[in-house]
Amino acid sequence: MLKSGNEEMPIFSFDSNSYQVKQAEHVLPKGQWLLGTTIAYPNSISYMQVGGNEWIEMTEG
Repeated sequence: MLKSGNEEMPIFSFDSNSYQVKQAEHVLPKGQWLLGTTIAYPNSISYMQVGGNEWIEMTEG
């Protein structure tokens, strides 16, 4: 489930060599979601692609 569309979402980048995700210095403005590919980690954290190597964190709830 995505967080509310009424808030800005932090952007993350994905390193395909180490499989690590780190937070970028910018955010996806509210109302500007572009849904695409997802990455799901075994610890229940999932990310959805919103740009080239830009991802937002998805939460269950």
